[in-house]
Amino acid sequence: MIMENEKKKNNGMNQKDKKVKKYYVKGIIDLKSPLIMGSGETENSECDIIRDWEGKVFIPGTSIAGAVRSYLSEFFSEKKLINMVFGETETTKSGTTYQSIIIFHDAFLVGDSKPIITIRDGIKVDLFKKVTEEKKKFDFEVLEPTVKFEFRLELNIYEKHRNTQEKNNEKEKKIEKLFFEILDAFEKGRIKLGAKTYRGFGDVIISENDIEILKLDLTEKEDVWRWLDFEWFNFQKNMDFKTFSEEISKLNIDLATNKTLTKIKVYFDIPYSLLIRQYSYKIGDEADVIALEANYEGQVKQIIPGTSWTGALRTAIYNVFFNHKDNYKIVEGIINELFGYVDENNSDAQASHLRIYESVIEGNETINYTRNQVDRFTGGTVERSLFTEGISFKGEVELRLDVENAEEHKMGLLFLAISELWNGLQPIGGTTSVGRGILQGKRIEITLPDEETIIINDPIKSDKIQESFDELAIYLEGKK
Repeated sequence: MIMENEKKKNNGMNQKDKKVKKYYVKGIIDLKSPLIMGSGETENSECDIIRDWEGKVFIPGTSIAGAVRSYLSEFFSEKKLINMVFGETETTKSGTTYQSIIIFHDAFLVGDSKPIITIRDGIKVDLFKKVTEEKKKFDFEVLEPTVKFEFRLELNIYEKHRNTQEKNNEKEKKIEKLFFEILDAFEKGRIKLGAKTYRGFGDVIISENDIEILKLDLTEKEDVWRWLDFEWFNFQKNMDFKTFSEEISKLNIDLATNKTLTKIKVYFDIPYSLLIRQYSYKIGDEADVIALEANYEGQVKQIIPGTSWTGALRTAIYNVFFNHKDNYKIVEGIINELFGYVDENNSDAQASHLRIYESVIEGNETINYTRNQVDRFTGGTVERSLFTEGISFKGEVELRLDVENAEEHKMGLLFLAISELWNGLQPIGGTTSVGRGILQGKRIEITLPDEETIIINDPIKSDKIQESFDELAIYLEGKK
């Protein structure tokens, strides 16, 4: 009798662990901005791009899984569901471990992709002295946005996810809904890969036209054979992204969210010149210093990186409030919430709530400008200090921002910084003391979390911006 009961018990456990449904997904990751994917090696820079055993660039499946899980955890307050899908180790005395039911494969370059790897410099500037802080200079490798990667993903659904006390197999439906949210986030460009994603790096998209889905019902004999014979190189989809989206919408399942996004686009003219420095590394170049470049859509273009936009916005706020000591202490707290911070002395840190994208300068031209270095003491030129800079002249550029859970007083501070750029009071880039980096505002587009878009041609006459300024004033007054 005991043996019979034990047999039934084991059969029950095996039944729960039986796969009842399987998804395979194949797609193309299109890199839309430079990617930093550190390997821990420092042979070429202080942070080298990861490569495989043949020296080829790839994106580890662990990095993709980490980025996806981070995105889901930030946007959805479904911790139990996310842990069920991605796996977890319980901290209870039993120490029960749940294996992930989702599998992310390493992403390798698509056959015709030609990787271009460049080295960028990073600095930290003292807001008061306007010079680089000591020992705050570093460099890192970036993969330029000229490549595509093959994306592979699997999902396993087991009997235990179906036979629950919840009505209508709600657990299984929620898993499928979360799985759809992953693909939808990639299709909409919401998931970022690698490092410095809040400053314009790691922007990727998987087009819905490139998403292929194979859905298998493992309670059906025919699908079981398709599963056993499955091979990635001979992928035969039975569903596209649009069909999958329609199928998921019929489940009538909603996931609780805990984050909203307000999107801002600011369009500027560049009336004069601009220089984001990049030291020339090509033999035979006429210029010693050139404007920072990146490869976009198969063309080499001058850019303004997200880090430069960040520096300009923070400096603008600093300049406005520096002489108002009572307000500045309060404003500093808002700055830390918006831009994030790291306090090495107290081992404290906070992630940025502001994502700032890299910008491509359009309609500009590069002109070499040769000048002498001047001795500040004598006022004369320094012997043998003639050098040439490749300056970007004219053109237009777009500043793009995403603000998480935007509170009105924070938006007021951000609009204040944007107004400084808009009116040419806060320049961007280097050699601003000789008139470079001045911008001229043209238009602002604000997309609210409910998808309503507000277009502003003159910030002074905008009710939306004025409301944010008023809320900032009330907040500062209340905190004194």
